[in-house]
Amino acid sequence: MTVPILRTPRRARNLLLASTALVAAAAAMPAHAQSTASPRQGGTITYTGGAITDTTNPNGGVLITDTGNVLLDGVTIATDTRTTGSVAAYEQRAAAGAGTSLTLRGTNAIDGRIDVGNPDAQALAVSGDGNVRVTIESGSRTSLTSELGIYLSSQTGQASLINNGLLNIDSTLNLSGASGATAGGILAKGAGVDLQLGMVDMTSAYSSVLVRPTGAGDVNVTTTGGTMVNGGTGISINTTYSGNITVDNRAAILGPLGNSITATTSGASGSIAIRTSGTGTIDNEYGLSIPSAVRASITNAANTGSISIDISAAIGSTNNEHGYAINATNQGSGGVRIATSAAISSIYRGIAFNAQSGGVNTVQIGGDVTTGWHAAYNADGSYTGLFDISVASGVAVRGNTRQAGYGTILMRGGTLDNAGTISNGAEGAPGNGATI
Repeated sequence: MTVPILRTPRRARNLLLASTALVAAAAAMPAHAQSTASPRQGGTITYTGGAITDTTNPNGGVLITDTGNVLLDGVTIATDTRTTGSVAAYEQRAAAGAGTSLTLRGTNAIDGRIDVGNPDAQALAVSGDGNVRVTIESGSRTSLTSELGIYLSSQTGQASLINNGLLNIDSTLNLSGASGATAGGILAKGAGVDLQLGMVDMTSAYSSVLVRPTGAGDVNVTTTGGTMVNGGTGISINTTYSGNITVDNRAAILGPLGNSITATTSGASGSIAIRTSGTGTIDNEYGLSIPSAVRASITNAANTGSISIDISAAIGSTNNEHGYAINATNQGSGGVRIATSAAISSIYRGIAFNAQSGGVNTVQIGGDVTTGWHAAYNADGSYTGLFDISVASGVAVRGNTRQAGYGTILMRGGTLDNAGTISNGAEGAPGNGATI
């Protein structure tokens, strides 16, 4: 494979320079001047300030340090498996105390086949103390291959990824004993995280999207379409800091092992809102047991934030073995609201919910539900919150299809307003319907 040594068009348009010559040329430029360099495998890198290094050692990669803004235009970086140097095929670091931004234009392809031990190999990594931002321009395409596709890290600022083009990530490689904690499609850390992922095509041996905040701030993850096929979780958000969490998903999620969408906070404040719609269906591709399709948890009793889940894209099929299609628990006082308008199918439980008293708790079932055990389930009697459950006209809710003795709807008080049909057991078999 060709080694992507860099060259600088201003100094030698027809010569390929070694990395030491390139660093010297960049250092001679005035502070904050704009410089350009080209990987041998194609494209142009334009950067403001800092130094650029060919991290060949000897098999490829690019490292830019102490930089502000960087543009990759039609860049190809392909690394042979190497055991030294940067953990990323393309790595960008801000100056101390500062932030940095990266823009991708045209068709960019970065392949990070790197085995340097921990952490896991990365295709593209951008980090800084301040705000860190990656933007994929409209009409462009970015393809990334490694154990981890994109690593975004800010110590005190926001980490953001704005995709206006097409984003393809293949994170099925296992070069260094990849860990599900740091391998996957995207790993984002920051005091606030904004991932506007747009149209995605992601395949991961682990999770597609991991968000692990480093400080207080809101977390936002949105998709407009595409697919996420993963061996772990589709979208995973876990924070100990205050801030609201919003997930708005229209990408189909297929996964065999982890929760498909999960959001958990132990922060002192902040609400969770999860929405699925359009092509954002959730299913189990391999017929293996999955904990939950959609899971939301507030675990801090002092938190007054609420949980809101709106499901307008189908969950489950004949392949589905979700433990829960929807699972919501609020240990704070803000309450739980769940509303569905699409079909739900699970061989175990459909909708599970828990809340402490103090909030308004509702479950509005607007799409058919078919489950092996409970279809709707007030899961834990130690929670004191009551739920008002409604079944819309024309909606069929059937539980206990496995004939295991479960009630279709299990409540611990509250109200049930049924305008649809509630049935229990296999088709045509007698059952006990709703248990209140």
